[in-house]
Amino acid sequence: MDIKISDGDWAVEECGMPIVLSGDDELLQKALIRLRIPKGAFLHAPELGSRFSEINPENRENANRLAFLFAQHALSPLAARITVTSARVEFGEKPTITINAIT
Repeated sequence: MDIKISDGDWAVEECGMPIVLSGDDELLQKALIRLRIPKGAFLHAPELGSRFSEINPENRENANRLAFLFAQHALSPLAARITVTSARVEFGEKPTITINAIT
């Protein structure tokens, strides 16, 4: 079980109690945290996070392959429960990375 995070803070019910996640919702939250945090950004767990920031917009040929590898690496602690199936980088004003995975 995990406490739901929303907008960077704990999500709470109307009564003020934290909302608890389990099952697929918990797995999704754990995966999103691992993918969104830059690797090394969390002092107490420097191995947590992804290396997406290392994808060079000048090297678009390898961007999708690197995004796939970086997503696999970031989610490796969850590998028993989730598998990355594809990754796509779209370069624009704000680059985006789309990850597809199965549980």
